[in-house]
Amino acid sequence: MSYKINADDINLSLEEKSWFYQENFVSNDLCLSLTSTYLSRDKKDSLIEAKIGIGSKLSGNAFIRNGSVKWIDDWNESSSLNVLNSMFSEIMISIKDYFRLSIKRFESQFSFYNQGGFYKCHLDQHKTSRHRQISCCLYLNDCIEGGELVIYARGSKTKIDKIIKPLRGSLVLFFSADIYHEVKVVHDSRYSITTWFRDDKALPFI
Repeated sequence: MSYKINADDINLSLEEKSWFYQENFVSNDLCLSLTSTYLSRDKKDSLIEAKIGIGSKLSGNAFIRNGSVKWIDDWNESSSLNVLNSMFSEIMISIKDYFRLSIKRFESQFSFYNQGGFYKCHLDQHKTSRHRQISCCLYLNDCIEGGELVIYARGSKTKIDKIIKPLRGSLVLFFSADIYHEVKVVHDSRYSITTWFRDDKALPFI
């Protein structure tokens, strides 16, 4: 198995402090396969600037966020993505049942921070769209220097609860509306898969 889920640990941690963290949540092989997929020439060229905001109000702001992303559109594109899809589905169903949330789907993106990248303190749930319920970050490589994820205490923008060093295979989960967080300046490349569990339905392309 490329991953091992302990649903009780996840749900109890979310209930107690609104976030969960575990090292070695997925295998090194899975992380390396995912990284290889998204750093291949055709994929790397399709990375776009990471923006802030939502919908038509999306904008780039190099003072708040500096990084690149690629949305995951086809979970059947590779065996590693298929495994990841199963993993996120299991986690989503467990959290949905435990907290009785109306979560319906999840969306994911490959997130890449190069040297100098960062993301200042923010919430993942937007003021004008509250559909993101749970945020998730799966680290795909060891970020040797910089790039730490700062988790603030529930509802606080100043009280630090934990500083997480990006390590390959570690997983972070938190309530999107409760946990302010930031990514410290990256001095080495930082690769991750960022996922949001949402309570809305995907809109069809028109």
